[in-house]
Amino acid sequence: MGLFDFFKKANENFEQGVKCLEGDNYPDAIKYFKQVNSSNKHYDEALIHILSSLSALGEDEQVIEWFAKLSPSVPNYDQAMVDVVGAYVNTGQYEEAFAWFAKISPSSSSFSIGIINYLAALLNVESPDKYRSECEKAIVSFTKLDAADRLYTMSLKYLLRVLSEYNKFQELLHYSNIFLEIKENHPLGLYFKGEALYELEKYDTALECLNKIYCESDEFVDAVYVKALIHEQFGNEDEAQKCWAEVERLENLGSSAIVADKDGKREIVNYRNRVPRKRLV
Repeated sequence: MGLFDFFKKANENFEQGVKCLEGDNYPDAIKYFKQVNSSNKHYDEALIHILSSLSALGEDEQVIEWFAKLSPSVPNYDQAMVDVVGAYVNTGQYEEAFAWFAKISPSSSSFSIGIINYLAALLNVESPDKYRSECEKAIVSFTKLDAADRLYTMSLKYLLRVLSEYNKFQELLHYSNIFLEIKENHPLGLYFKGEALYELEKYDTALECLNKIYCESDEFVDAVYVKALIHEQFGNEDEAQKCWAEVERLENLGSSAIVADKDGKREIVNYRNRVPRKRLV
């Protein structure tokens, strides 16, 4: 094969890879992009496409491997960093995920995906106390996200969960209000606002907020749980007992149960991955 034919074949492989990518045929796309040699003008772009294709296929270890081959000067390097952050999160390498997210520019078109992965990492670490500084960084990063971004609301949902998990209740109140401005009376926003108000000892307004949530499944049973706590704070034993009975009813609709030890302390035990409010009463 002559030099001209060699370069022509590489260009054809790149074009075939793009067509496969447009049809979401990631395995074949990867096959063609891998045949684009390093001297071809499309080589860097092919590497980026290989990385994004592997990411779409959930091949996290390979994403990390191929990312190491990229030069930071290639076009769309921010997108590649977003992909590798997701791969590090999925493989439980959270320190690496935090480090690479810090390098992604807020002007990147994929910044919102990076934030979601960053927040997911904060929710998955085994020792949240160790990462409180990262939580502060996450709040700052979120303020740089354009409210018009298509993933803004999803990112905000993740942020609310992080703020709740890391006991940042003043911030949780602020951002739950922002969420409720976007989605008026949404139960998720109402719950996190109610939780924040409860933790800030604003019991009347917390109860008013939580009473707006209509619960007919165990999805928002924690709202009833907090209502029970508030009624106990007020000394309203009858109302508190009604709430505890409702908590038990809702939990029994799912694969969860509320149990009490010999001292009468209650704890929700869940059997299907929903993380209940981890608080003993």
